[in-house]
Parts: sequence; structure tokens; C-alpha cells
Amino acid sequence: QHGRSSRSALLDAGAASGLAVAAVATHPFGRWQDQQIDRTRPRFRALEESYQALARQQIICGCHVHVGFDERDVLFEALRRVRPWLPSLLAISANSPFWQGEDTGYASYRTQVWQRWPTAGMPPELRSADEYEAVVTALVEARAGADESYLYWDARPSARYPTLEIRALDTCLDAGDVVTLVGLIRGLLWTCAAAAEAGEPSPSLRPEVLGAATWRASRYGVSDGLLSPSEGEVVPAEDVLEELLAYARPGLDEHGDTAAVDAGLRRILAEGSGAEVQRATWSLRQEDPTAVMAELVAATASSADPDTRTAA
Repeated sequence: QHGRSSRSALLDAGAASGLAVAAVATHPFGRWQDQQIDRTRPRFRALEESYQALARQQIICGCHVHVGFDERDVLFEALRRVRPWLPSLLAISANSPFWQGEDTGYASYRTQVWQRWPTAGMPPELRSADEYEAVVTALVEARAGADESYLYWDARPSARYPTLEIRALDTCLDAGDVVTLVGLIRGLLWTCAAAAEAGEPSPSLRPEVLGAATWRASRYGVSDGLLSPSEGEVVPAEDVLEELLAYARPGLDEHGDTAAVDAGLRRILAEGSGAEVQRATWSLRQEDPTAVMAELVAATASSADPDTRTAA
């Protein structure tokens, strides 16, 4: 309910400024050449000066989920163990098939745009806070970023909060998908932490394989096979999500989220992620960009909480 209420607040803020909101991870027909960077903000100015075209082409929107940890060492254990599941989380959220008016063939083209950054992608297999600090120091010395806030991994320790931040996700068209993912991620990280405390072995896949799994999730979303962390091979997406649910179940049960997350995932498998909805809308509206955007704005609004919307 909080997620839907937050979306309602965003819609109201946009309306007050004469703006509509479409919850998509790439604009279906917007051009990065038309983007205006706020150069009055020192960080934005520094980003453009350092990264040039990469910064100017950032017309993408991601969803970040923070989960708090009381102990720093447990956070790093959870980070190490969640890595094989990050591609599956991306697939569930996939909502960026279009780029500058063209169908890219990808369910999450945002991922392809984002991973060009020198500090983006799958996090390394870190075993301690000291090892993390050493990586940060090496990247700063290599001038890949000014400090740890420039680490854009798919999952990272937050530079501002005592949280583990999952960053692999597209912005979701349906607020219900966000709620499903938040519940799933909380349960998954709780399970990862519990497994570490129990001394259970952590799954280990080569970084090259995890990179390929991320690419596949970006390419197909949940419409084709995904890499199974346990089998190390591509199997039907439904089977991988069942495997993910089974692994995360202790944490889901702990928070009372099992039934809701299970139902949400089954709905996404049946109806498709936002990428499939966008493509269906594109076809229905005869590839008319204006009509497609109107439908996406309406879909964004329909998933908000009507009880918290102000009268338009």
C-alpha cells in the first residue's frame, strides 16, 4: 500500500507542475540529444565533465531497493550470496524495450545503456568491509569515480545509509510489481543473511557467467529462459522464479510476505512484465508514439492508490 501511495504522491506533484508521469525505464521515443543537464549542480557538472556522452545519454530510470542491516559483516555476506539472483530480479522488473523511438529487441535496454559506465554491472565477490574499501580505493585511484557514491553496481553497500542497495531493477510500469519486488528482495536478503550466519555454503558462479545471465535477463525478461543459479544453465523462466521463491521462502515467511509475493510473481509470469505491456500497446496503437505515451501515463496512474489521490 505504501508503494501505491508514493506513486499517488508523485502523480499529484507532476500534475501540480503541469506534467504527466509515465513509469518506464526508458522513454519510448525521447531523444537523449534533447536532454538538459542541470549544470548548476556541482555533481551533475562533474559527471558530465568526467563521463561526457555517457552522462548526456542518461535518459533512463531505475528502481533502487534499500534493505537495512545492523551488522556490516552480515551485509557483505548477503551481498555475496545475492549476486546469482540479481539477473532474475532484473528480468522480473524489465520495462524498457524502446530507445529513441525504436524497438531495441531487449526487455530492459536500460541495462545496456547503464552497463557502459566503468563502475556499473555485477558487484565483485567481496568477503569483508576491508576488501570493499580496498576496491573503492583502487577504483578512485584509477579515476573511475571520485568516491564510493560513484559505484554503480547492480547491488552495493549504500554510501549514505546502513543498507544494502539493490540497483539492478528497471522502473516498473505497475506499482504492484514494485511491491512484489520489494517484498521478494527483503525476504531474499534476510534468507541470504540467515544462511551466512548458519554457515551454509554460498553459491558460486564465475563472473563471466553472471554477466551472461544479466545480459539474458536484459534481452528477454521473463519471456524466455533464465540462468538457474543452482544448475548453471538456462531453464524456463518459470522454473528459475520457482527456485528463487523456494530459496527466499524463510525470509518471506518471516515477514508474512509469502502469499503476496507468490501471487505477484505468478501474475507477472502470466501477463508479462512492463516490457511486454509496452510492446502490446505499441502494436495496438499502430506505433503512434503520442498514443503509446498516453496509454503508459494512464497505466501508471491506474496502479496508484485512488484513496490518496487529490482531486484533479
